[in-house]
Amino acid sequence: MQTRITLAELPRDQQRCLTTAVRCNGLTAKRVGWVGMHFHELEGCSIHLSGPVAGLARRGLLSISSAGGIARPTDDGIALINGVAVEREVRA
Repeated sequence: MQTRITLAELPRDQQRCLTTAVRCNGLTAKRVGWVGMHFHELEGCSIHLSGPVAGLARRGLLSISSAGGIARPTDDGIALINGVAVEREVRA
């Protein structure tokens, strides 16, 4: 099923996680959770749990590496942060 989503429709933790991923050019898995790959002054030391990361990956807004240690924003994820509503296939 295709549906149109906007950033405001995402749960708050997924909004923050996607914002960090876009600002920091991706996320990397650490013992404490997922953190930005590159420093960005607005993110500081933001830490995200695996739930929001997995939820964004299911929506096609993050792409997780095959090894599972790196998550990068997709083109749709970047568009969502920039205020563009995207059409995504929704999976349960």
